[in-house]
Amino acid sequence: MKNLLILSFITCILFSNISFSQEVVKVEETVIESTEADNNYSRSRRNVKNIYKKGEHFLTGNIDNEIYIIKNNSTKLYGLQDYEGNLLVRPMFKSINKYSSSKNRIVASLDYSKNGVIDRKGEIIIPFEFSSITSQKDKQFFILGRSYSNYEIVDYNGKPVLTGNFERITVYDDNIKVKRNDAYGIYKDNGEVLLPIVYDKIDYSSSNKHFSVTKNGVPSILTNDGKNLFKNNYEEVEKFGSYRNYEYLVVKNNKKGVIDLDEHAITPIKFDEVSTKSNYHLYTVKENNLWGVYDSYFDKYLIKPVYKEIHQLSKIQYLLTSSDKKIIRNIKFKTNTDVSKYNFNDYYLSNATYLKTKQDNKYGLININTGKLIVPTKYDRVRVYNNFISGYNEQNKKYTAFSSNGKITVKDFNNSKNLTTKLYKITKKGKAGLIYDGNLIADVKYDIVTYYRNVKLIILVKNSSYSLLDHKTGKTLIKDSKDRITINSATNKIKYNNKNYFYSSGKLKEE
Repeated sequence: MKNLLILSFITCILFSNISFSQEVVKVEETVIESTEADNNYSRSRRNVKNIYKKGEHFLTGNIDNEIYIIKNNSTKLYGLQDYEGNLLVRPMFKSINKYSSSKNRIVASLDYSKNGVIDRKGEIIIPFEFSSITSQKDKQFFILGRSYSNYEIVDYNGKPVLTGNFERITVYDDNIKVKRNDAYGIYKDNGEVLLPIVYDKIDYSSSNKHFSVTKNGVPSILTNDGKNLFKNNYEEVEKFGSYRNYEYLVVKNNKKGVIDLDEHAITPIKFDEVSTKSNYHLYTVKENNLWGVYDSYFDKYLIKPVYKEIHQLSKIQYLLTSSDKKIIRNIKFKTNTDVSKYNFNDYYLSNATYLKTKQDNKYGLININTGKLIVPTKYDRVRVYNNFISGYNEQNKKYTAFSSNGKITVKDFNNSKNLTTKLYKITKKGKAGLIYDGNLIADVKYDIVTYYRNVKLIILVKNSSYSLLDHKTGKTLIKDSKDRITINSATNKIKYNNKNYFYSSGKLKEE
């Protein structure tokens, strides 16, 4: 009961809007290191006088390297002091948000859903009645959340900027995007309406100061003052490709094409479809219900539109599907690889070489350069590592390892662990082995396998016999010794047969 009365008294003092008086006590000196980025490095590491009062408080952080956050040891509550050790606000907060705070506006919390803002003297700027408070420091705004999906904006003096129970608020350069009833709109930072809340989607590009919007399912591009970007009346306009590119996909007379910011045609506006995955000046397009690849630089087709499907696998490789064939075309070397007998359900290219194939819900892997099946289609999962491929069988919970050319390295192992870029530890029935660069360099028969990163050596233990291996060269330095081998990780010294060695230029040298 006594604690409750004290807490009620403290809360009443805070909400009375009375500035807290400073309290000068005997101080000691400690060092506080800022946890925030600071250009003035020396200032963030200087000596700061700390209020201890026999160890009652300690420093936990700072705000702008000027206001210092203290925590009471017994109550676990937070307060504020200045650099000289003067108490600014007594420890009475459950938390202080230093990331949303500035030296004159401190975001603090009394309890759950009781967030507010005070100044450095403890005067209340925003009452402690919000579930969340986020600061937009560059604009000196606070986004206040009364509950989930109920937000508003006030300035640093607590004056309303934008009110109205918004589900979401996002602040852009000079504008504010809001969401209400699953529709979006834009306000200016002075609270005026720029775009009414009627859009299905609004995205803003800070690089070109444009809004990409969709209304009733129709996309268009607007300038940052809410006007149409282009003079021509296109039926649809949307940003094409990366936001760094000034390319736009437009629809006119039910035909599609790509234009630049000045409305110059990059491709003719004559296609049924233009794939959003472009390849520099190459565009996958559909004309007369068939797909081809259009070269905008030479203003002609690189691949004629005669295919049912086209999938770009890489910058130089395309998978072309006609009524009776599947061909991988390399546009750089002008080669065709027939892969007609394989089925695909995704077109992600692993290591720029391998494409996953599927048959009867089982997976395999083909090499797109040769068109050969290097992993048979009988695995539930296939994964490509660095020069090492694994196939997983769900029924027996076992893996099979393949080299990059499809040669089986290890059968029916339980697991693999990456030790370094090309080095993998594999386990099977309680034993361990090693694969390096796709090759088995240690059979799966060892009790212990320990890799020492600094010296790039491996100690292998089998039946109390020790071996030492250089995995990069595949050279066994010590084999099946009953004398224990140890490596000191701090000094990189190798101890064996009561002697110390170091490893250099591929040789063990006695110290």
